[in-house]
Amino acid sequence: MKKKEALESWITDLIENKDFNELSTLEQNHVLEHITAEDYALERAIIVESKQLFLLADDYEPKQWLNENRSGGFLSATIPLYQALLAIAAVFLLLYIVFPFTRVVTEENGSHLTAQVDTLWLETIRYDTVEVVLEKEVVKEKIVYVSQAAGQVGNKEKPRLFNVPPSNFKPDLNAINFPNKGFSLKDDSMRISLPNVN
Repeated sequence: MKKKEALESWITDLIENKDFNELSTLEQNHVLEHITAEDYALERAIIVESKQLFLLADDYEPKQWLNENRSGGFLSATIPLYQALLAIAAVFLLLYIVFPFTRVVTEENGSHLTAQVDTLWLETIRYDTVEVVLEKEVVKEKIVYVSQAAGQVGNKEKPRLFNVPPSNFKPDLNAINFPNKGFSLKDDSMRISLPNVN
């Protein structure tokens, strides 16, 4: 690793000091093993031009921080430190006069104030589910067959109709009131005859 770093620093020194044409044939062969002649010339041009730019930059002086020719104003004027401290003290004195500090007077009989911590109890209400079981009577019908003796005759009622309308309305079912206005299926034009399946 050290050998590689030493070789790189040796090539860098050659680039900074000599053109590729100024190198000896042994130096040219060693350089060509690592970089091409075009890369060597490009790196040499970058280093030489950057040195010239740094020399030009040294000729320029930076601008001064404060412009001495500016017009003086109240806020732009510089003041000594002691004057600034006196101004701050005057502001505090003015505030003390306008807003005086009040002193809390405590009793001198030895009593002192203590902080009492009060306990806050939170009451939680828990709702419980109440289930009410309603018992419902179940009516089961049981059919009982009673056999009758040959000589007994049971109560026979006359057959009757349920929910009979109270009027004696009889509909008129004659042919004039109910004419046949339909079509027969064999005259239907949309019918499809199905094939015989044997």
